[in-house]
This record gives sequence, structure tokens and C-alpha cells, in this order.
Amino acid sequence: MRPDLDFPSLYAGDRDRVGERVVRYVLENFEQAEVRKTGVALLRTAIGNRLARPMLAGFLSRELLGRIAAEIGTPDAELRASLAASQIAGMLVARYVLKLPGIATASVDELVERIGPTLQRYLVD
Repeated sequence: MRPDLDFPSLYAGDRDRVGERVVRYVLENFEQAEVRKTGVALLRTAIGNRLARPMLAGFLSRELLGRIAAEIGTPDAELRASLAASQIAGMLVARYVLKLPGIATASVDELVERIGPTLQRYLVD
């Protein structure tokens, strides 16, 4: 999973579906056992280790949020990119770390349908 490389292609094309494409991309990748194992370990480390948190936050800011903000290209692009990242991080923590009822058992399609519009609003609208 390389969102820093893959995001431009997710953002290209029909702008009306960017939010859905991003949610689907993240979830379909996390449904792969190897990606999920590594991703959950990174999430837990970032949440629970004050020394590791700045390294992960710095990487995400530099390699992902900056690229997203550049694609958005609006004066509030940094805020929009951070809001989108917070939505994605929350979704991943709720589904794969906390395993909250409902979100943990929902299908990828259902989550794309429900969370996609929120990301759409952050990234495009």
C-alpha cells in the first residue's frame, strides 16, 4: 500500500467520486491480511507511543497530506487534507483496532457508501 504514489490516480478523473475511491482504496488494502497486520501495528504504535508518534505524523504530513493538499489546490487545502486523514484514521481504528460493532462487520461497499460522501466534502466540495 503506497498512498503517496497511488493517491494522484485516485484523485484523477471524475471528481464526483473521489471520496468513494479513497475509502475503497484504503479498505480494500486493509482487507489484505499482510497490509492489515502492518497497518494495525502502525496505528497502535502511533496511538500508544509518544516517541513514535512524531515520526509517523511527520511521514504522513510530508508524504501524504502534502501531496493531497497539492492536488486539492485551495487556500484551505492543508485543513481539508488533515480532515480527510482524520476520517480515514478514525475509520481504521474503529474497524481494525477497536473492532466496534457495526463498522467492524459492515461490508466495504457499505462503508464506501456511508463514509465516501464525508471524504468527498473534505477533498472536493
